[in-house]
Amino acid sequence: RVALARALAADPELLLLDEPLSALDRMLRERLAVDLAALLGRETSTGLVVTHDHDEAFTLADRVAVMIRGTITQVDTPDLLWRRPVSIEVAEFLGCCNFLSARVRDGVASCALGSVAVRADDGEVQLGLRATGVRARRPVDDRDRDVAVTGTVRERVYRRDHFRLAVSVPEVGQVEAVAQTAEAPAVGERAGLVLDSEGVAVVG
Repeated sequence: RVALARALAADPELLLLDEPLSALDRMLRERLAVDLAALLGRETSTGLVVTHDHDEAFTLADRVAVMIRGTITQVDTPDLLWRRPVSIEVAEFLGCCNFLSARVRDGVASCALGSVAVRADDGEVQLGLRATGVRARRPVDDRDRDVAVTGTVRERVYRRDHFRLAVSVPEVGQVEAVAQTAEAPAVGERAGLVLDSEGVAVVG
């Protein structure tokens, strides 16, 4: 905080920040990122922030540039970058771990894992799925209408307030998914999968 105050005291036109929050613990980093975003929003200074932390970049930025191997591959608003990465490489950098072909009709994309609302024109698209784009739970029974497909849990890792799962799905392969702690199936159990638009990107 002192370092930031010292840098801002001179009322600079351009503020250069290189990994400004990297040495802080998680809670303080999140709090200071919100404070810094509010501060930069009020000031007349332009801030250029270099960071490897996606949450930090999306909290602070009006526009985000993704640099891969020294080349800027995409510059967009945080929302557009998150939902429409220009390539598989950018999508992977932003956390997409599974990619599926889909057909869009009237704002709904249909793929091997079900249907999900997307912002895209009608036609064939490639979906990038983050773990948060696939929600898993124990299916109630074989007639559970909320569940599009089922698979078998191969791995399960606890992450603070949820479980991260690797689920084997016939004809699709291994899919990364998340499950609420109370609904998370164990390794070897069946998991019902539902797509969540907040974790789905349209690539290209």
